Amino acid sequence: MQSSRVLLAAGMAAAVVSWAMWVAAQDYEQDPAAVPTEGADAATGEEPHERMDYREALELGITPALPEVEGTVSWDLLTTSTLGYDERFDELRPMFPPDVQALAGTQVRIVGFNIPLDSSGRRILLSLISPSCPFCLPGGPETVVEVEAVEAIAVALEPIVLEGTFELIGDGVWTGRYFYRLTGARRVS
Repeated sequence: MQSSRVLLAAGMAAAVVSWAMWVAAQDYEQDPAAVPTEGADAATGEEPHERMDYREALELGITPALPEVEGTVSWDLLTTSTLGYDERFDELRPMFPPDVQALAGTQVRIVGFNIPLDSSGRRILLSLISPSCPFCLPGGPETVVEVEAVEAIAVALEPIVLEGTFELIGDGVWTGRYFYRLTGARRVS
């Protein structure tokens, strides 16, 4: 009985997806202007919708901004790192400006929002942006720092300040996740 319900639900889902694909194909066949192109839509003149950049979300007040904390590394500096093509490895890799490279191996303090990575509380992400979805990173890899803490850090909704040794991820083998790591980290406030 249970397996037949599962099969029925799967069949209905497949039918809905097939129907949606058919409808989309009909629209494109009847109106060539409906095919997405770069720039404004030829039929409506509307610009295509793009994902909102985290800077826009901060400016609009959609996500809370971090307080300025004296003696901490500036997120304005950390977000200058980009993803670029590296011919040596024939892949995309982090590109760190000299000011960011100078932080590697030094003791730093960073303010951010706490996003737990495991139940121990010792592996977290420190984020520029308040998490809005428990399953998603709130920004790009330049907006988070992977943290390996000495002791458990309690989950907090307000920003926290951590201190530890700053590392650049991607100088060697880049895993494609984050740009930065803070090791031996402790909560300062």
